[in-house]
Amino acid sequence: MSSHRKWAALAFALALGGGGPALAAEGLHLSLGIGTALPAMSGDAIHQIKPEPASAEQVEVGYGFTDHIYAGLYASGAAGNASEDWDRNAVWDSIMLGLLGRYAFLSKGNVSPYLEIGVHEAAFGTAGDHHTFISDAAVGVLGGGGVDFFFGPQRRLLFGVDLSYRSARYTRARVKLDYNDPKIDGTYDVNFHANGDMVLLLFKVGYVWRPAQRPGF
Repeated sequence: MSSHRKWAALAFALALGGGGPALAAEGLHLSLGIGTALPAMSGDAIHQIKPEPASAEQVEVGYGFTDHIYAGLYASGAAGNASEDWDRNAVWDSIMLGLLGRYAFLSKGNVSPYLEIGVHEAAFGTAGDHHTFISDAAVGVLGGGGVDFFFGPQRRLLFGVDLSYRSARYTRARVKLDYNDPKIDGTYDVNFHANGDMVLLLFKVGYVWRPAQRPGF
């Protein structure tokens, strides 16, 4: 093999992570995800709010203790339009702060599919021309899966696709009305018995700080 072909083969091997171990989940991960939130919400107030599909973001930091086992912290947000029956130019938003765990099935190659479960604290809100509305925090759960692709030396660069179903069960909220009518304007605590579930589809990019390689690798 000619010299330039040897260098080309070496560069290609490094781009794919070389011939070493998979290191699928192992190491400290930092990732940013963007995508779409599809509301699957229900409840009397939700039927009037009518949240529409929205943009979504997530920041995640976590650690892969082995090639297969990973735990992380995440902060997610989603925001979009709402075709409310009782206010104009309405928007909705939701935030989630939580902890998740993943199990990666493959420890060979660049592709690592996984399943995940998590628990989070969530809040839901809306705003329009004449009101702001924010729920009390509620505990919810996450279930889903996805696939991560690792590139570069020691597979430090990450690209992933994540699909998850996230729940929340709200009971109380606070609404502030501003209709320039002293008879109704003010801030009120209200019952808000609602199911705040949604599906999130996220496309992730990130970086993995790998632990020092063990002797023999």
